[in-house]
Amino acid sequence: MNLKRKTNLQYAASSGLFWAFYCPAASFCTVYMRSHGYSGTDAGFVMAAASAVSMALQTPLASFADRAKRVTVAGIFACLCAVIIALAALMPALSDGGVLLPIAYAAMLSCVVSCQSISNSLYLLLERRGVAVNYGVGRGTGSLCYAVLAALLGSAVTVLGSETVPTSIALFAAAELALLLVISHRNTRLGIVGSSGRQNAQESVGVREFVVRNRRFCAVLIGIVLVYFPHILLANFLIYPVENAGGDSAVMGRLAAWTALLELPVMFMFDRLCRRFGARRLLALAGAALTVKTAAFSLASSIPALFAAGLLQMASFALLIPASVRWASETVSTADEVKGQSFVTVSMTLATFVASLAGGVMYERLGSPATLGITAIISAVGSVIILTFIFGKKKTAAGAENLR
Repeated sequence: MNLKRKTNLQYAASSGLFWAFYCPAASFCTVYMRSHGYSGTDAGFVMAAASAVSMALQTPLASFADRAKRVTVAGIFACLCAVIIALAALMPALSDGGVLLPIAYAAMLSCVVSCQSISNSLYLLLERRGVAVNYGVGRGTGSLCYAVLAALLGSAVTVLGSETVPTSIALFAAAELALLLVISHRNTRLGIVGSSGRQNAQESVGVREFVVRNRRFCAVLIGIVLVYFPHILLANFLIYPVENAGGDSAVMGRLAAWTALLELPVMFMFDRLCRRFGARRLLALAGAALTVKTAAFSLASSIPALFAAGLLQMASFALLIPASVRWASETVSTADEVKGQSFVTVSMTLATFVASLAGGVMYERLGSPATLGITAIISAVGSVIILTFIFGKKKTAAGAENLR
């Protein structure tokens, strides 16, 4: 097997395994916490706390990855997986109703969320060695694994109990760890380390100087926060617009599966789309489409209308994730590439944090149409910000930052 095919298979497997343990960790948090005597509000606070911790963790972790001379990005990813395995294995032994279980879950989930930017950086560093890694296929594999595991785990929890949640997290994180050890060993010999060890890389800078050097980049991130907030408010509280249209949880499940499946062809074709249109145009399109999608869901008063609105997933979320990764790579200097990816992930995590805290309150007090209508306006503001600041200069071939 040639290097290109082997590297693509390894990255697709890594992405699939990551989203396989992300699925139970994030999507089944409420199910697990409620089965141990905690309320849905308690679970919301656990997810919000995990988001806050991951926001604080990702930037210094990325700075370390950018500056490290002997530590591979795959190695950092592997260390996070080891912590996840330990915490997931510990949770069944913790007593119900106390503070230790929520703390352990929040700590575990914060590491899971932090893995996302590291996973994206792994793709970029593998590609830096001249191997054409297809990010869209890798991310599409992740979405497929997420969808399959969500369906299987829902049945497993019903039949076997909620302890299948931490068990599945530990098992898939262990499989990821084993794969990363192989990738880390092979690519250490290839020289894929932190930016200090890359050829032709500039010296990595601190967070404050990074923000100063990348003002347009950070302005676009503000736009991403504003368009991603309504997406999370819709995705994490999908039951509200479904019930508003006369549906139930079964309809919600089918709608979630429908939108997830729509992502796959776009993600698998992303590299071809990116070569044709460019990451910046695709990211701008994704922001506008997220606004239209939110508005469409706010106006949907029937189940068919909800499924029709879901078609916009193909031009919105399915493009947002891969386009933001590629755009950050094109914009930020090579020396600060991991930091740039962490800033993108932190922006989305911030939107998730705010949406997790505000979502239930907004839906219960304002109703679904008003909530989504207001957030559509917020999304429109974010889309305008993205369009205003995204079309600046790219970094130079040597990695120097030109976006001021």
